[in-house]
Amino acid sequence: MDNSKNMDKINAIIGIPGVRLTLLVSLFCTLAFPKLGGYGLAVWDDAYYASKAREIQRTGDWVTMHYDDRLMFDNPPGFMWLLALSYKIWGVNDYAAKFPSAVFGTLAIILVYLLAKRMRDEWYGFLTAAVLCLTQPFIRYSRRGMMDVDLTFFIVLALYAFWEAGQGRRKWLYVWGLSSGFAILLKSVLGLFALFIPIVWMLVAGKWDILRRKELYLGLALALVSSGWWFVAEYMKHGRAFVDMHFSWIIFRRSFVVSEGSGKWWEHLSYLKDLVKYYWPWLPISLWGLGALVVGFKRQGKKDAGLLVLVWVASYLFILSAMKARRLWYLMPAFPGLAMLAAHALYGWLSEEKRRLRVVRIMACAVPAAYAAVNFTPLKMDKHRTQDIRSLAPYVRYYSNSGYRIIAYRQDYFALNSGLIFYTGAAAKPFYAEEHELDAAISSGSPTVCIMDCGQFAALSGGVRDKLRLVKQYDNAMMLANGAVLPDTLRIVP
Repeated sequence: MDNSKNMDKINAIIGIPGVRLTLLVSLFCTLAFPKLGGYGLAVWDDAYYASKAREIQRTGDWVTMHYDDRLMFDNPPGFMWLLALSYKIWGVNDYAAKFPSAVFGTLAIILVYLLAKRMRDEWYGFLTAAVLCLTQPFIRYSRRGMMDVDLTFFIVLALYAFWEAGQGRRKWLYVWGLSSGFAILLKSVLGLFALFIPIVWMLVAGKWDILRRKELYLGLALALVSSGWWFVAEYMKHGRAFVDMHFSWIIFRRSFVVSEGSGKWWEHLSYLKDLVKYYWPWLPISLWGLGALVVGFKRQGKKDAGLLVLVWVASYLFILSAMKARRLWYLMPAFPGLAMLAAHALYGWLSEEKRRLRVVRIMACAVPAAYAAVNFTPLKMDKHRTQDIRSLAPYVRYYSNSGYRIIAYRQDYFALNSGLIFYTGAAAKPFYAEEHELDAAISSGSPTVCIMDCGQFAALSGGVRDKLRLVKQYDNAMMLANGAVLPDTLRIVP
């Protein structure tokens, strides 16, 4: 009898919507935030963005991004702003570079819950958020210093606002415009999905009355002004250089002209391959939900919520698949829509209240179990990245501050310098590809340290090798000086 009463109390507590949302947020925070620091940043793209954000602190320029004193127009500044603000809170470190993604991943979970709840009911919101919370690519990129999870939040916010407008709350179109504007400031044309998806849904769902509302056009104006100022400012200040890098190269040539594979037509199906590889266990459940949604359309007519989900997912899959540059993380804003498809299937399977409560109880047990596993065991949440650069970084910083110039031999400029700029504030330059150039550089009499691989050092002629002294080696990476090693080198703490 007591057990029955206790179970009734538990069911009453977990039956409260706020409690269920708290469980979801707690679980995601347990997966997203712990052990963010200490694993390093991938040179592409994490350390690259993190370095440009660090340059904001050095230059004081929040409009034009810099990289090793170069003007960089490839990305709008929105994500670098978030990183720079994070640095002000946590300092310049791995944790700070990944913190915004974890925060906006958490906010996206909450927002997806609220959107799905508005589209159907609270249980549908819970299931949708639960699927997204346990989506492996979404968790992984919420722990990376990349902009795609942050972009996902603003895409979902734009869709939420437009959905509210479609239900008669026209003032939400202002929120739609502002969130779309910041989505564009995060990732340029890929932020346009925040405008494209709602407008296509409006037309397909027959929401013609919205076209007659001034709030729609004011929202579009807000999106244009809140993002367009940066494009205008950069063009006015830098002219052709900005157009060539941002529009001609990044948007046009890299996206639609330069092929990264063999150029075969089936390579455009790579996103389907990615879903088959990474979207488990939700892929078959989402497909079931898609089928159930289509069957429901035939039986009951098209519903606004179902149409929005279909437009959402189809827009990303078809448009991104047409591009030459295809990456799994570009698809990130589609995962909330896929989660809604999976939730549509789960909603039908878990129609009984008893089954629903059992799912919530399992979630309630999963939160402390996950917390204990993550925080009190050696469980690795990420793989180690850039260990070579991180190991050399204290020595690079010390020698750079001591007046040595940093050069590199047969290294990739961005792969090496993204890590160096972020971890040391210094960059290697120039980069040499020929042995005679390296010999001239280290024979000039100027205090110099050079970064190269062990194999490249071994391939040097004996005369060049004899001019170099090992400062630090980690795995295959070497840092060598063209004279006596500084006396305090051994006291450096990596």
